[in-house]
Amino acid sequence: MIKRRLNNFKPQWKAQMKQQCSLILIGLLALPHLSGTPVLGARDSQASAPQKMEDAIDAWVRDNHDLALGMVFQDDCTATKDVRWISCVRMVPGHPDELEYALSVEKRYDGTIRAHISRPKAQSVYVQLRKLRKEHPHASVGELSKLVEVESQTGDQRRFPALARLADEFEKIRFSPVLSNELMMDATQYRFRVRLFSGEQMEVILSGPGSGSPHQPQALIQWAESAREMLSSVFH
Repeated sequence: MIKRRLNNFKPQWKAQMKQQCSLILIGLLALPHLSGTPVLGARDSQASAPQKMEDAIDAWVRDNHDLALGMVFQDDCTATKDVRWISCVRMVPGHPDELEYALSVEKRYDGTIRAHISRPKAQSVYVQLRKLRKEHPHASVGELSKLVEVESQTGDQRRFPALARLADEFEKIRFSPVLSNELMMDATQYRFRVRLFSGEQMEVILSGPGSGSPHQPQALIQWAESAREMLSSVFH
């Protein structure tokens, strides 16, 4: 009699155990959904948060780089009553790790030729701005530009004897208003401003392959690269 009851109980016990296991399994599967976000999705979101921050910083620097350059170099390209002409150039490489430059060459009526050159110290303005944005995420571009380190040099033809030749070459350049339509990858940008005491001025933006190229597409760019090579030698 007891055996017969036990035999009748086994199928019921197995059915109850199977039902309980099914309920536990369903509960485990439903747990991530009850929390509002899948477990894997939460991990992926946490992992991508630093990358999103890096991307946001890069976008901010790209948008404010040109504005920061004007604040960092503070190039005053004006022709006073003593200056016959002044040529100012800002050079911005296509690669953010390369140094940007700002230089000017002026010729005075008394024959004196003066030059000035500035560049970021150690690292480019772009790289410094990126680091500063990480350290001071709420600072304005003007506030961060004041923290960028630069170095400058100034002199006349006594310090830079080649200035007389560069001034003569500049006056002999024949520049066509029909610019080249050549497309270049990672081109260096040259922003020229030329001003005369009479009030006449010219502004033009050209693109070239950079200082590493033996040939430049425009005589004006070739002149600018020669001036940079000569003036920047004092930094070494």
